[in-house]
Amino acid sequence: MWLEMRGVERRFGRTVAVSGLDLTLPQGAIGCLLGPSGCGKTTALRCVAGFEPVDSGEIFARGRLLSSRDVTAPPATRNIGMVFQDYALFPHLTVLDNVAFGLHRDARAARERRALEMLALVRLEDCRARYPHEISGGQQQRVALARALAPQPDLVLLDEPFSNLDIDLRGRLSLEVREILKQVNATALLVTHDQNEAFAMADLVGVMQNGRLEQWDAPYDLYHRPATRFVADFIGQGVFLPGEVLSAGTVGTELGVLAGDVPAAFRPGDRIDLLLRPDDVLYDETSPLTLQVTQKAFRGADFLYTLALPSGAVLLTLVPSHFDHSLGDRIGVRIELDHIVAFPRGG
Repeated sequence: MWLEMRGVERRFGRTVAVSGLDLTLPQGAIGCLLGPSGCGKTTALRCVAGFEPVDSGEIFARGRLLSSRDVTAPPATRNIGMVFQDYALFPHLTVLDNVAFGLHRDARAARERRALEMLALVRLEDCRARYPHEISGGQQQRVALARALAPQPDLVLLDEPFSNLDIDLRGRLSLEVREILKQVNATALLVTHDQNEAFAMADLVGVMQNGRLEQWDAPYDLYHRPATRFVADFIGQGVFLPGEVLSAGTVGTELGVLAGDVPAAFRPGDRIDLLLRPDDVLYDETSPLTLQVTQKAFRGADFLYTLALPSGAVLLTLVPSHFDHSLGDRIGVRIELDHIVAFPRGG
């Protein structure tokens, strides 16, 4: 594996910021550590960069030991490119000179040639003579990425790379940055609290909580096959509906008997909390099951409706925006589960 973290722990006094972190990242893959503020994701990234030592465990890149309890390779020797949250461009240097900054060991002509190659990669050749304050935030981010890629690092680290940008630009730039990293077959690890960003960019995503990695998986599997209740709750939108396992393929709920493969850990009679996401609750004007709209959020192409059940529980459903229902309306829905995601009741 290109990057490997084995049982990594980092403490600050009595506070355990990262605990027992295990992950592997193959060459050319983009990984992401995702989680709420204070979950330990940035500390984990800083341990990989060499800005923080580890109290136990090991970090390897391309088979080389970078960090352990007894070894901490200096950041400058790790061959790692870093893209910081605030870009950290030098205001007194031109865009071209910023990109060339890490190539000080090369001859001047070679430095300029490589810097121009990187600016072409990020489509900023025309900005080479400008200074950072003369270009936009999105352009500054691409300059920072070009600078990180210029020395051909073994690994690129990105620390909340889009947090200073507006939402529209953030979404567009995350796709652009992924494309650029893939073009040069770069191996990268980023941290973010924004799951849309994580899903747009990463091949593998790790969800962290209280310093622990809850699940390291493809985005699709995090959404459809969450390993823990925290992951199920944190990723995407959804609600938990009380139910009881009736058989290996059915669950009894307030909505009736729902069919789907029940996880093997459950037996008939077990009381569960069933995860229902908006895409499990389909709008159907012909359905005999009708529920009252209690909240609505217009999202352009669709509405996210909150629907009340008689018990007081709620469901969420996405409905095309030309079906504009009012609060208090009853709409027909049907439940379609590709598979059942469930956890022990209340646990």
